[in-house]
Amino acid sequence: MNSVECGYKKYQQLLKLAVFLHIDEMELGETESRILDMVGKAALEAEDLSFCVAICHNIMAKEYETGWELFAHLADTSINVEMLEKDAKIAFVNYALHICPDDQLFRVLNIRKFLLYGDQRFEDPLPSI
Repeated sequence: MNSVECGYKKYQQLLKLAVFLHIDEMELGETESRILDMVGKAALEAEDLSFCVAICHNIMAKEYETGWELFAHLADTSINVEMLEKDAKIAFVNYALHICPDDQLFRVLNIRKFLLYGDQRFEDPLPSI
């Protein structure tokens, strides 16, 4: 995906190829959600935030439970995503909360709290390992 400049933008072709090859014998929805997650991460790495936002909207529309890191990253106020209003960032962080692993809840909650209330962050009650 990263070998061709903007190759991640051809995710429809990647999806068709994955379905044709029956990768891991996954169902179409699972295959598509994984492809969208990989494409979103590639867009983020390429700093193509507008494409990453579009991928996130696609994930949300299809109610896939993947890509929580993308949503959290785009919602983080330290990242300047000009095309996202505060309400959109809150929607993204809420979606991330819904699908993130349990061990990442405090990280995502901190992003949400910072969006809503500003400077204050939660202290993680769990010791770092």
